[in-house]
Amino acid sequence: MAKTPVVVTEDDYKADPENVQRVETSLPGFPDLPPVVTYFKVQHLDDLTGKPAEGIETVQILVPVEKERETHELDAEGDTVLNGDGSAKIKVEKYLDLERRELDLSPASLKKLQTALKPFTEKSREVVIQVPAQVAKKTTSGPNPALAEWNKRARTWLQNGAPASVLGGEEVPPKGRIKARWEEAYMAAHPQDLKPA
Repeated sequence: MAKTPVVVTEDDYKADPENVQRVETSLPGFPDLPPVVTYFKVQHLDDLTGKPAEGIETVQILVPVEKERETHELDAEGDTVLNGDGSAKIKVEKYLDLERRELDLSPASLKKLQTALKPFTEKSREVVIQVPAQVAKKTTSGPNPALAEWNKRARTWLQNGAPASVLGGEEVPPKGRIKARWEEAYMAAHPQDLKPA
Protein backbone atom coordinates (compact mmCIF):
# COMPACT_ATOMS: atom_id res chain seq x y z
CA MET A 1 0.00 0.00 0.00
CA ALA A 2 1.35 3.44 -0.89
CA LYS A 3 2.20 5.40 2.20
CA THR A 4 4.24 8.36 3.37
CA PRO A 5 5.63 9.40 6.77
CA VAL A 6 4.45 12.72 8.22
CA VAL A 7 6.20 14.42 11.13
CA VAL A 8 3.80 15.02 14.04
CA THR A 9 4.08 16.22 17.63
CA GLU A 10 4.59 14.47 20.94
CA ASP A 11 0.96 15.28 21.76
CA ASP A 12 -0.11 13.33 18.65
CA TYR A 13 2.00 10.42 19.91
CA LYS A 14 0.37 10.53 23.35
CA ALA A 15 -3.10 10.69 21.79
CA ASP A 16 -2.51 7.85 19.29
CA PRO A 17 0.57 5.76 20.25
CA GLU A 18 -0.51 2.82 18.04
CA ASN A 19 -0.35 4.86 14.83
CA VAL A 20 2.47 7.28 15.66
CA GLN A 21 6.08 6.10 15.80
CA ARG A 22 8.68 7.56 18.16
CA VAL A 23 12.19 7.60 16.68
CA GLU A 24 15.33 8.46 18.68
CA THR A 25 18.46 9.55 16.80
CA SER A 26 21.82 10.03 18.52
CA LEU A 27 23.97 12.87 17.21
CA PRO A 28 27.32 11.55 15.95
CA GLY A 29 30.24 13.00 17.88
CA PHE A 30 28.09 14.11 20.82
CA PRO A 31 27.71 11.05 23.06
CA ASP A 32 26.76 13.11 26.13
CA LEU A 33 23.78 14.83 24.50
CA PRO A 34 20.35 13.20 24.72
CA PRO A 35 19.07 11.76 21.44
CA VAL A 36 16.85 13.82 19.15
CA VAL A 37 13.29 12.49 19.28
CA THR A 38 11.02 12.71 16.24
CA TYR A 39 7.43 11.52 15.91
CA PHE A 40 6.08 10.12 12.64
CA LYS A 41 2.61 9.12 11.56
CA VAL A 42 2.20 6.95 8.46
CA GLN A 43 -0.41 8.24 6.04
CA HIS A 44 -1.82 6.09 3.25
CA LEU A 45 -1.84 7.68 -0.19
CA ASP A 46 -4.37 7.49 -2.97
CA ASP A 47 -2.41 6.33 -6.05
CA LEU A 48 -4.64 8.36 -8.37
CA THR A 49 -4.32 11.71 -6.60
CA GLY A 50 -1.06 11.13 -4.71
CA LYS A 51 -2.71 12.62 -1.62
CA PRO A 52 -3.34 11.12 1.83
CA ALA A 53 -6.88 9.83 2.34
CA GLU A 54 -8.97 7.79 4.74
CA GLY A 55 -10.62 4.50 3.83
CA ILE A 56 -8.10 3.53 1.16
CA GLU A 57 -8.69 0.15 -0.50
CA THR A 58 -6.25 -1.86 -2.60
CA VAL A 59 -7.95 -2.73 -5.90
CA GLN A 60 -6.61 -5.29 -8.38
CA ILE A 61 -7.36 -4.87 -12.07
CA LEU A 62 -6.47 -6.79 -15.23
CA VAL A 63 -5.08 -4.44 -17.86
CA PRO A 64 -4.95 -5.45 -21.55
CA VAL A 65 -1.43 -4.72 -22.84
CA GLU A 66 -0.14 -5.14 -26.39
CA LYS A 67 3.18 -7.00 -26.41
CA GLU A 68 5.56 -8.49 -28.96
CA ARG A 69 7.12 -11.94 -29.21
CA GLU A 70 9.40 -13.72 -31.64
CA THR A 71 8.02 -16.75 -33.47
CA HIS A 72 9.06 -18.92 -36.39
CA GLU A 73 7.70 -17.75 -39.71
CA LEU A 74 5.48 -20.38 -41.34
CA ASP A 75 4.67 -20.91 -44.99
CA ALA A 76 1.20 -21.58 -46.46
CA GLU A 77 1.46 -25.31 -45.54
CA GLY A 78 2.36 -24.52 -41.93
CA ASP A 79 6.03 -25.49 -42.26
CA THR A 80 8.81 -23.36 -40.80
CA VAL A 81 10.42 -21.02 -43.33
CA LEU A 82 14.22 -21.39 -43.34
CA ASN A 83 16.96 -18.82 -43.85
CA GLY A 84 19.78 -19.41 -46.34
CA ASP A 85 21.91 -20.98 -43.59
CA GLY A 86 19.16 -23.48 -42.66
CA SER A 87 18.11 -21.76 -39.45
CA ALA A 88 14.46 -20.95 -38.77
CA LYS A 89 13.31 -17.55 -40.00
CA ILE A 90 12.09 -15.43 -37.10
CA LYS A 91 9.31 -12.86 -37.19
CA VAL A 92 7.95 -10.53 -34.53
CA GLU A 93 4.24 -10.71 -33.87
CA LYS A 94 2.05 -8.58 -31.64
CA TYR A 95 -0.32 -10.14 -29.14
CA LEU A 96 -2.62 -9.01 -26.38
CA ASP A 97 -1.73 -9.99 -22.82
CA LEU A 98 -3.46 -9.24 -19.53
CA GLU A 99 -1.35 -7.80 -16.74
CA ARG A 100 -2.58 -7.86 -13.16
CA ARG A 101 -2.06 -4.46 -11.53
CA GLU A 102 -3.11 -2.98 -8.22
CA LEU A 103 -4.00 0.51 -7.04
CA ASP A 104 -4.57 2.01 -3.61
CA LEU A 105 -7.69 4.13 -3.98
CA SER A 106 -9.75 6.37 -1.73
CA PRO A 107 -13.53 5.93 -1.88
CA ALA A 108 -13.76 8.94 -4.26
CA SER A 109 -11.10 7.55 -6.63
CA LEU A 110 -12.66 4.09 -6.51
CA LYS A 111 -15.98 5.66 -7.55
CA LYS A 112 -14.18 7.34 -10.51
CA LEU A 113 -12.75 3.96 -11.57
CA GLN A 114 -16.16 2.28 -11.33
CA THR A 115 -17.78 5.10 -13.34
CA ALA A 116 -15.10 4.90 -16.05
CA LEU A 117 -15.48 1.11 -16.32
CA LYS A 118 -19.29 1.10 -16.18
CA PRO A 119 -19.89 0.94 -19.98
CA PHE A 120 -17.51 -2.03 -20.18
CA THR A 121 -18.74 -3.88 -17.10
CA GLU A 122 -22.35 -3.57 -18.27
CA LYS A 123 -21.44 -5.39 -21.50
CA SER A 124 -19.11 -7.92 -19.85
CA ARG A 125 -19.93 -11.47 -18.82
CA GLU A 126 -18.78 -13.58 -15.92
CA VAL A 127 -15.68 -15.68 -16.53
CA VAL A 128 -16.26 -19.40 -16.14
CA ILE A 129 -13.19 -21.59 -16.13
CA GLN A 130 -13.94 -24.77 -18.04
CA VAL A 131 -12.01 -27.98 -17.68
CA PRO A 132 -11.45 -29.81 -20.98
CA ALA A 133 -13.54 -32.98 -21.33
CA GLN A 134 -10.52 -35.10 -22.13
CA VAL A 135 -7.80 -34.52 -19.60
CA ALA A 136 -4.73 -36.69 -19.99
CA LYS A 137 -4.17 -38.84 -16.93
CA LYS A 138 -0.78 -38.81 -15.33
CA THR A 139 0.73 -42.27 -15.55
CA THR A 140 2.95 -43.91 -13.00
CA SER A 141 5.55 -44.60 -15.69
CA GLY A 142 6.94 -41.06 -15.47
CA PRO A 143 6.24 -37.34 -15.14
CA ASN A 144 3.57 -35.63 -17.21
CA PRO A 145 5.45 -33.57 -19.87
CA ALA A 146 2.49 -31.20 -20.35
CA LEU A 147 2.45 -30.45 -16.61
CA ALA A 148 6.23 -29.96 -16.59
CA GLU A 149 5.92 -27.40 -19.43
CA TRP A 150 3.03 -25.66 -17.67
CA ASN A 151 5.06 -25.46 -14.44
CA LYS A 152 7.96 -23.99 -16.42
CA ARG A 153 5.71 -21.27 -17.90
CA ALA A 154 4.19 -20.49 -14.51
CA ARG A 155 7.61 -20.33 -12.81
CA THR A 156 9.00 -18.03 -15.54
CA TRP A 157 6.03 -15.65 -15.10
CA LEU A 158 6.37 -15.71 -11.31
CA GLN A 159 10.10 -14.95 -11.50
CA ASN A 160 9.93 -12.31 -14.22
CA GLY A 161 6.46 -10.83 -14.60
CA ALA A 162 4.30 -11.39 -11.53
CA PRO A 163 3.27 -8.37 -9.45
CA ALA A 164 5.00 -8.11 -6.07
CA SER A 165 1.62 -8.54 -4.35
CA VAL A 166 1.35 -12.06 -5.81
CA LEU A 167 4.69 -13.14 -4.34
CA GLY A 168 4.09 -11.56 -0.95
CA GLY A 169 7.79 -10.81 -0.50
CA GLU A 170 8.79 -14.44 -1.05
CA GLU A 171 11.29 -15.67 -3.61
CA VAL A 172 10.21 -18.26 -6.16
CA PRO A 173 12.55 -21.28 -5.90
CA PRO A 174 14.21 -22.37 -9.17
CA LYS A 175 12.98 -25.96 -8.65
CA GLY A 176 10.36 -27.83 -6.70
CA ARG A 177 6.66 -27.42 -6.22
CA ILE A 178 4.94 -24.10 -6.94
CA LYS A 179 2.66 -22.87 -4.16
CA ALA A 180 -1.06 -23.27 -4.83
CA ARG A 181 -1.77 -19.54 -4.42
CA TRP A 182 0.95 -18.76 -7.00
CA GLU A 183 -0.57 -21.30 -9.40
CA GLU A 184 -3.98 -19.64 -8.94
CA ALA A 185 -2.46 -16.20 -9.61
CA TYR A 186 -0.81 -17.49 -12.81
CA MET A 187 -4.09 -19.03 -14.04
CA ALA A 188 -5.98 -15.81 -13.22
CA ALA A 189 -3.43 -13.82 -15.25
CA HIS A 190 -3.43 -16.44 -18.06
CA PRO A 191 -6.98 -17.85 -18.20
CA GLN A 192 -6.27 -19.53 -21.55
CA ASP A 193 -3.44 -21.61 -20.03
CA LEU A 194 -5.16 -24.25 -17.88
CA LYS A 195 -3.06 -26.46 -15.64
CA PRO A 196 -2.85 -30.02 -17.01
CA ALA A 197 -3.96 -32.81 -14.69
